[in-house]
Amino acid sequence: MLIRVLGDKGTVDALRLAGVEGRVVDVDAEVGPVFDEMLKIEDLAVLLVTEPLAAHIRPRVEKAKLARRMPLVLEIPARGVPSLPYDDLVARVARMVGLRG
Repeated sequence: MLIRVLGDKGTVDALRLAGVEGRVVDVDAEVGPVFDEMLKIEDLAVLLVTEPLAAHIRPRVEKAKLARRMPLVLEIPARGVPSLPYDDLVARVARMVGLRG
């Protein structure tokens, strides 16, 4: 089972140090096709996507999270970018597991 990351150069480089391979994509670039391509990787268990990129392709990310069992798509903070406030994160997790609409 593989873990991959899709994000900015700083985030991808940092995760490479931990042995996670990934693709560097700018928010201005065509993120959607790269995201779709990564979802097709055989044996991919987890796809980490930085929050700024996920926001840029929100409908695709939400569809992948809800329609697919594998890979698990997780949004992570980009290096040097403030993360979601804790309350927003808890609300998002609650929605994802069906506790709130």
